[in-house]
Amino acid sequence: MNEVARTGTGQPKATKPSPRVIWLYLLIFAAAVITFAPICSHPFLSWDDDHTIENNPLLQDPSLGHALHYWCEPFMDLYVPVTYTLWSALAGISTFVTHGQLDPRLFHAASVLLHATNAALVFWLLRRLLNAPWPAAAGAMLFALHPVQVETVAWTSGMKDLLCATFTLLAVTQYLLSLDSQKKPRRRRVHYALGLAAMLLGMLSKPTAMVTPLLIVTIDLLMLRRPWQAVIRSAWPFFLLATPCMAWTKFFQPQETLNAGPLWRRPLVAADAIAFYFYKILFPLRLTYDYGRNPAAVWKNGWIWWTWLVPATAAAGLWYFRQRVRPLVAASLLLVAGVAPVLGLIPFDYQLVSTVADHYLYIAMLGPALAAAWAVTLMKPRIAISASVLVLGLLAVRTADQQRYWRDSETMFVHAIDLNPESWMSFFKLGYLSQNEGQRLRDDADKKSLLRLEVVQERQEAKGAFATAAEFYAEAIALNPNSVISYHNYAVTLMYFGRYPEAADALTQVMRRQRLLPSADRHKYNDDADLLGQCLFNLGRYVEAARVFDAARHMNPAPALAEEHFRRALAAAQSSGRKTVTDSR
Repeated sequence: MNEVARTGTGQPKATKPSPRVIWLYLLIFAAAVITFAPICSHPFLSWDDDHTIENNPLLQDPSLGHALHYWCEPFMDLYVPVTYTLWSALAGISTFVTHGQLDPRLFHAASVLLHATNAALVFWLLRRLLNAPWPAAAGAMLFALHPVQVETVAWTSGMKDLLCATFTLLAVTQYLLSLDSQKKPRRRRVHYALGLAAMLLGMLSKPTAMVTPLLIVTIDLLMLRRPWQAVIRSAWPFFLLATPCMAWTKFFQPQETLNAGPLWRRPLVAADAIAFYFYKILFPLRLTYDYGRNPAAVWKNGWIWWTWLVPATAAAGLWYFRQRVRPLVAASLLLVAGVAPVLGLIPFDYQLVSTVADHYLYIAMLGPALAAAWAVTLMKPRIAISASVLVLGLLAVRTADQQRYWRDSETMFVHAIDLNPESWMSFFKLGYLSQNEGQRLRDDADKKSLLRLEVVQERQEAKGAFATAAEFYAEAIALNPNSVISYHNYAVTLMYFGRYPEAADALTQVMRRQRLLPSADRHKYNDDADLLGQCLFNLGRYVEAARVFDAARHMNPAPALAEEHFRRALAAAQSSGRKTVTDSR
């Protein structure tokens, strides 16, 4: 691989990497692998991993046909077929080695290797831009070891961010290689085409790769200092390629239920997000998956009125000193460009929980890496080495400590509640874990009872798990009264205890809110009408139960069962001497 130093005119000049540079590549790669190696022993998490990978039937039985399925339609509101193709390949290897089981260690190992590869690509890019190997290595180390990267690397579903970043960085490097004046025109065109192809693969890994044109324009204008007319001529195909990704992402992520606030408020929400990211990069403490910083919270707590001062002041200062701190201006723009699609200017799914998240920062950390590398070039060598070792060492320790909160689902959600007591999603997920544990214990007890074994203890443990689940769901509903799935799961746990009046109330809330859900999600709660009918039947409200079962016959996924329930309720209502469903009509 050729390394390139920028000349005064902005045209690349090729140089060969020295042995010292090769050792720096190996050092950066090894540092990333060693620091994040402990996550390879972690299990899958009940935070998307269970749906996207662990319990995904298409991955449990991997095949070429199942992999092609993801090229035909989106899954969980995202069209990311390249990511699912990689997951399918890993699932195939895993099931072959473990005889049918998905091994999370293989998936985590792949995430670590992708992260280490991305850190090496960042080093390549920084050295090319600054022509300073040691400062570039310091910046790449910052990218590799910063604690905000833990979420992306430790979260198995975060592999889509890692893979997206890999292709995005490749697209940027290929674009820069296409500007190398020492290469033959044909070879430069090949690099340019490879850059476009890498960007396309990145967008099919995760839509965030649509920021690639913003990254290359920032680098081209501010770091290579080419005339803006030349930059536009070079970059416009990348902008054109991003357009369909914007369209399909918007189409696959309906926001009928998302209240992002009025248009005038969204820039302030975006400014709040930028200020929050600045703070977490400088002081990476109290990191969690759910900061609860959604548009409603930003407005309710009044943050929206003052946090905008942080990016506004920084922008004013950078503009005033722009000639002296041009690389710092570029670094700041790279940071903002990296998170641009998820600042809240355009609503997106996760804003129901929070506008900000650590994994959104992954590719955006290219900006702080450039800022750090440039700052090191301004220092005397001894001071630069001492400062770099100290800062990077502290970051590595903090990163190693942060990984322990991702060691299992319960630890992750409890930690989130410790930092954000209003994390309704964490309460819901803890309820979900307790409910699953109660179901497992109850099933085990039922199996043992058939063998006439002692099952009293198992049944008591199952009852306790369901009770705990009900408490968590109640807390989730209190924090977010619009969570349909919380009402549904709460009702199911209440029915286990025979608390039919409360369960009926919860199911009624589901039925009311079901109509407000995106059309693609309404079918998930079609069986709730049947559950509501069962509650009413057990309460002796036979006529109401018959009416509900009558409606359930037209929407229940098991219409034969709904028909049976309807006839049973109808017979009970007639035998009780009350008005029948027909009479009441």
